[in-house]
Amino acid sequence: MAKLTYAQQQRIARRTADITRLQSQYARSVEDYTASVGTKESAFKAEMEKYNSAYEPYQAKATAYQTRLSDYQKKLEAYQKAPLENYDNYQYIPRLNAYASRDQVKYGNQVYGPKVASGPFISEMVADPNASKGGIPTYAFRLKSGYSLYGNTISGKSVADPGTFNEKFDEQAPLAPAALDISAEKAKLENDKAYTEREVDERSKARLRAVQRGNTRPMLSAGTNINKAA
Repeated sequence: MAKLTYAQQQRIARRTADITRLQSQYARSVEDYTASVGTKESAFKAEMEKYNSAYEPYQAKATAYQTRLSDYQKKLEAYQKAPLENYDNYQYIPRLNAYASRDQVKYGNQVYGPKVASGPFISEMVADPNASKGGIPTYAFRLKSGYSLYGNTISGKSVADPGTFNEKFDEQAPLAPAALDISAEKAKLENDKAYTEREVDERSKARLRAVQRGNTRPMLSAGTNINKAA
């Protein structure tokens, strides 16, 4: 194999140096990409930790509020579906601030009888310690929530009226940080990689062509000298 001339060796060395330089440039691009992405990831992680620390207590309060609202809606629905009940022959006893059956024995604004009553409207039986007749204390009962006396009729529902739900939850949810975006860094690294591969490929082919030319020219020269000698 013919020895390359000095000029050919220099050209090959320059092309080899170009390839090494391109590869070094791409290695720096990879390092820059890693450092830039790492910085962004660290900042994003810190923002997410801050967001989570604010969101968790907010979510707990929002969930508790939603639970209370849901419970109220269930009670309201049950109350609305419950039938209206009416019970006749009852009266209000001012002295006891309670109610009693009109069938019991009454004296003025007091009622006397055994501690017995019936009906879903009864909350509790009460007695007036200041009044009795024949040793029998005065008894009456209190109404459950949802029942009222209209004339001589106690009217209401066995399901308590839940009233109005006035509670509000106006607290704003904390804003989540923007999604981690490293698309610009990826695009730059991909462009650098494509450029490096393309340039290295072109210089490698050029180097191979130069070597091939260096190998063929001495043979052509040798052939010319043989012909002259003949």
